[in-house]
Amino acid sequence: MTACRSELLDRAVKERLEATLSLRDEPARRWGVKLLAQDDAGVWAQPLDEKRQGSSAIPAGAAAHVAFLHDHTRLVFHTTVIGRDASYWLNGQVMIEALLLAGTDDVRVEERRANRRHVIHGGCDVAARLFRHATETAADATELHASLWNLSLGGASFLHPFDRSLRAMLIGEPLTVLLRWGGREAELGARLLWTRTMSSGIIRLGVAFDQRSRDPAARAVLAAAVGELEHARPCGPTRTAR
Repeated sequence: MTACRSELLDRAVKERLEATLSLRDEPARRWGVKLLAQDDAGVWAQPLDEKRQGSSAIPAGAAAHVAFLHDHTRLVFHTTVIGRDASYWLNGQVMIEALLLAGTDDVRVEERRANRRHVIHGGCDVAARLFRHATETAADATELHASLWNLSLGGASFLHPFDRSLRAMLIGEPLTVLLRWGGREAELGARLLWTRTMSSGIIRLGVAFDQRSRDPAARAVLAAAVGELEHARPCGPTRTAR
């Protein structure tokens, strides 16, 4: 990771950016938070999805990483969850529950992508469908009208026509990716990493596959699809995202 100016955290707090908090010792456990403020006590952040996901609360005392997107750059800082205030005043009228994180001057550019992502070209025998869940169960899945843009062993991104409801999706929200390759299908649990509105109005969604939920058969299909993309030449006109 490359060191970055600590003022970036000040900007993120001022803009109240959404971020992903993950545990240092259990990186698969992650929650969406919104950065709220900095003071002498530390960094205040609003937990966004503890109750909706039905997951356990973010544990006090845990060492954690917090990652956020600023000016198309993913930034990260390391911290400790000090505790929480159930009666944090967001302003003079609104009271919310907020986490207190240890403050830091060390915010860095995150060199996080261990797996190369391959753009899906027209005509290639790799496709995927993306499903959103109202809860953690698969039975309530609703398909999004999204097309696969790129794919790696660790995740993927999709393009979706502009939809305001997608901009309200929470980082860490549970998703399912149904990957198709060579007449075979693989159901892959995933989490939302980020959403981005492109200049054309198209919304791009980045997802990370849940390593814990992937069975051997699904892993084999994913590895075969990525392997084909690694060795194949473009299968038609290359799409350009705007």
